[in-house]
Amino acid sequence: MSVTSPPVKATLFCPECPHRSHVDGDWVRVEQTDGTRLVCPDCWATVAVRPPAEPSPPTVGR
Repeated sequence: MSVTSPPVKATLFCPECPHRSHVDGDWVRVEQTDGTRLVCPDCWATVAVRPPAEPSPPTVGR
């Protein structure tokens, strides 16, 4: 019997195939107006959609 260690906390799992990887791993990132889609590199299923980043407020000079 083999023992496998549990995945690290920031692991994403593909809902369509056995692929899993760290959140910053080998997922294909597709930038769209509604956010960033993380797509499985094996079966091309969408794993997660991240909302677009909020623009930083402008800095005011002193």
